Amino acid sequence: MENNEQWLPIPGYKGFYSASSLGKIRREERKVVNLRGTQYTIKAKLLTQKPNKAGYIYNTFCIDRTEDRQLVHRVIYQTFIGVIPEGKEVDHINNIKSDNSVNNLRSATRSQNIANTNRVGVYFCKNTRKWRATISKDYKNYSLGRFINKTDAVKVYQEKRKELYGDYAYDQTEETLLALTNILR
Repeated sequence: MENNEQWLPIPGYKGFYSASSLGKIRREERKVVNLRGTQYTIKAKLLTQKPNKAGYIYNTFCIDRTEDRQLVHRVIYQTFIGVIPEGKEVDHINNIKSDNSVNNLRSATRSQNIANTNRVGVYFCKNTRKWRATISKDYKNYSLGRFINKTDAVKVYQEKRKELYGDYAYDQTEETLLALTNILR
């Protein structure tokens, strides 16, 4: 695979930080003057990327002793694609929170972003002793039915998910969904 990495200055941090099309952030080399008037060079370096509690990667940017923590996927999107549209979020297409390459990012509504997760809308109802499939979109809940067979519930769930969310529906194999429902049971 060819390495077509491209670096661009980060909006609002030009001359201080740059972003890579592969999801990296680097501090740029620059000359600064300290409080005593002495000039010195801050060397360029790749920043260490750290996950937050939700698993999203962030970096801390520092200019004039002011720190600003930013989520890397949002920085990459804004640097290479543009302003995040109002009412939209940045979605990881492959559902891997640490893959912040520009080709893996897209804008999505909250509902679309949630659809692109590995959450499962299939669970076992102890009262009815059947598998229940549910899904929601734009604050509307859909009950897809109760099933004796877990596989049938998963199939109905997958079909409805694809119908409601199209390309934003996380592409799970039937085996993956069945395994996830085993974990949740």
